[in-house]
Amino acid sequence: MNRFQQGSLFKLERKSSPDVWVFRWYDNLAGKRTYKKQIIGTVAKLRNRREAEKAVIGLRSSINAEIGTPKSVCESCGSLSTA
Repeated sequence: MNRFQQGSLFKLERKSSPDVWVFRWYDNLAGKRTYKKQIIGTVAKLRNRREAEKAVIGLRSSINAEIGTPKSVCESCGSLSTA
């Protein structure tokens, strides 16, 4: 099971510019786990966590698109074969 499947959202404080909302997640590419992050917007633009969560919905669906969900029990046991 992948960690951070839903990703995580946090506020990053900056010294010389406005604070920003950052979304982070892990990607598995060619068997190697890679840490990714993206700035969603400034705290002035997205005033609270709820607004930032709404901005992240599209990104969450794209990072979870590759993780297929089995539609039946048989599909989840696809690696088992009957002899």
